[in-house]
Amino acid sequence: MDTVNKWPERISISRGYLLLTLTVLFILFSFTGWPGEQVLMVLTGGLILYSLPFMAFFPKIMTSILLITGHLVFFAQDLGFSYWRESLIENLPLVALFVSVPLFAYPLKNGGYVEYISIIAHRFLKTPVKIFSNIVILTSILSSFMNLGSVRISFELFHSEIEKNPKFYTKAISQGFTLAMCWSPYFAGVAIVLSMLGLPIFPFIFWGLLLVLIGTAVSVLLIMKQPPETEELAAAMDKEMQAARAATITAGKGIELLVIFAGMFAGIFILERLLDVNLVILISVIAIAYPILWSVCINKVQAFGRSLQHYKNTILPNIHNEAVLFIAAAFFAKMVETTPVSPFIASFFASINQLSPLLVIVMTIGVIVLLGAGGIHQILTVSLIGASVSTADLTISVEAFALALMAGWSLSTVVSPVAALNLTLGTLLHRSPFKVGMWNLPYVLVTGAFVSVVIYGISYLTM
Repeated sequence: MDTVNKWPERISISRGYLLLTLTVLFILFSFTGWPGEQVLMVLTGGLILYSLPFMAFFPKIMTSILLITGHLVFFAQDLGFSYWRESLIENLPLVALFVSVPLFAYPLKNGGYVEYISIIAHRFLKTPVKIFSNIVILTSILSSFMNLGSVRISFELFHSEIEKNPKFYTKAISQGFTLAMCWSPYFAGVAIVLSMLGLPIFPFIFWGLLLVLIGTAVSVLLIMKQPPETEELAAAMDKEMQAARAATITAGKGIELLVIFAGMFAGIFILERLLDVNLVILISVIAIAYPILWSVCINKVQAFGRSLQHYKNTILPNIHNEAVLFIAAAFFAKMVETTPVSPFIASFFASINQLSPLLVIVMTIGVIVLLGAGGIHQILTVSLIGASVSTADLTISVEAFALALMAGWSLSTVVSPVAALNLTLGTLLHRSPFKVGMWNLPYVLVTGAFVSVVIYGISYLTM
């Protein structure tokens, strides 16, 4: 009986091992130049077949639709086998990113940095607006390196406040998470846009940080118009907050964090110039190596080793939902490129470009957000637009076009009922993910307008 009960766990862990094997071989082949496309194709196909029955409902349905439709186009267009193989492994850099980035969470937790940031945030909790602002900033910082893992941590850290007013404070988590998507290369969106448009990591992330500042300002200004009742504030002053305020804050931890974050981006900057390797792959390598080096520097190697059990048993087995969906989306997008759809998209943007450069930015963001709200994953929309539109034919800069794609990805995520963010928050709150997403609709509309104008200004500076 015990053996039977362990089978689901064994299947789950073996799926994780398959993902890890695929990632390691892909990175190895990328650095050595060994022509291992056939091996990667077999492993990728095996991953899809092995994972599909165990995927969550929406990713399973979406993946199936993308793969079936993509194959119908493949046979209708009579494309060659080599094109099919290349399309299947197109998004393996993103799979490597999904596998590697969660490792950042362990030295961040083991070193006490999460508690340090929480103490600082709670120290200044005096009004609902300040609580909201701190949640936005904290979630954005954590998300920049922990991706979706930051959502549960922020939810736990501010659980007492969220219990008092779920809608008010959950919006802070949602918006903080998606703000990080505008600049952090450890998010798939930034990584794929930079790679697709051939842009260097610097100075793009500085323009992305400007969007983060604007989004944060809009978020706080909007919430100032609808703070919760004063009695909710009094109820939120529990023992946990009082203890956080009484705790000692040392400058050492803050300095360590600054050095660590600076080192992470310096590593990307240096390796990008030294090695002729895909940017996403470089980021994945840093995401694997840096947490180990970080753990050594803070003398937490044993704790990191123990954390790998959690990574093996919990994190790796659950990456398949996003990984397989992104593989299917890339496959579909590559097939659609051979159809009249791609020229139609190019023609559509060329027509808009003749009317107004600003309209190009607004429409890029708007199309991604509208389709995302309707259940179309951002990877598909961004891939199609990015692959179809020639930036040389636009009257905005490549940097501005990239920022528009990223702003659309970010704002789409915060309202999409099928985004992992809203699915996670919906589960935690026992609410519909659609309802959780719609809480952020005013933020999306106002931020979209402000960001469009700012990107338009950036275009003039980068032309």
